[in-house]
Amino acid sequence: MQRYHTGKVIAIAFVLWGGVMLGTAGVHNFAALGALRFWLGIFEAAMAPGFTMITSRFYTQTEQPLRFSLWTLANTIFPIPFLVIFFGLGQLSHHPLDPWRWIFILLGAVTVVIGVVVWIFLPSSPADAWWLTPAQREYNTIRVARSQTGVRYVHVWSLCGMRLSPRDAVFRRYQAFEALTDVKVILYVFSSSANQVPHAMLIPRACALLVFQQSGVSLQTNFSGLIIKGFGFSGLKSLLLQIPGWAVASICVVCTGYSVTHFSSLRHAKTVSAEGCRRVVA
Repeated sequence: MQRYHTGKVIAIAFVLWGGVMLGTAGVHNFAALGALRFWLGIFEAAMAPGFTMITSRFYTQTEQPLRFSLWTLANTIFPIPFLVIFFGLGQLSHHPLDPWRWIFILLGAVTVVIGVVVWIFLPSSPADAWWLTPAQREYNTIRVARSQTGVRYVHVWSLCGMRLSPRDAVFRRYQAFEALTDVKVILYVFSSSANQVPHAMLIPRACALLVFQQSGVSLQTNFSGLIIKGFGFSGLKSLLLQIPGWAVASICVVCTGYSVTHFSSLRHAKTVSAEGCRRVVA
């Protein structure tokens, strides 16, 4: 993404992601489903780093948390209308095509359309932001560069006389080594990796909360429909009963981003994640 236009890379990933979902609607065995799920994860993996890079190129460190929360909001607010749509598709009991196949067709088509829109409108940095004037592009690039985030190199003079040279784009091994040996990075990677562990198992209480808290959250996320169904509700009604949790999550995401942005004391403190807030309320 640093070598090519980040917005275009994200758009291609979106289209391919949607294509895989469309293909999933036609699977008839576990082998095909597993293969498509593998590629689905590959193309999905481009989203978070891509949006993170673009956000860091437009905003300073203190401005980023709220912006991160806004694009993360898609993970919590989009399930609300789609769960209602899935409930409707579930009524197609006499249609020759299974309801779950219609769900993948719908999601795949919407994702492909989003990819086309992203290709047309999403910039990679302020330098190619179509809604900014040349002066605004220069000012925003220098403003972010002074925060030491989001800029590889630019050939512009700032109002204060600062100049960024192409040397800023040089790969430095000691910086990579420093990142790989940073305790915070290691813990974050470990926690994120634990989030992807198959969740069809119980986590013993003796396991460290820091490492496995994400796995516990994902366990409830992935099987929330089954959990609700276990209380006596039908499969379709369990879809609708997940909506309040996602609504609370959407509110918590924005509130968390706003709080970290506007209250400096929270920026370096360990705070409760928005997803965690949703689990507590749920």
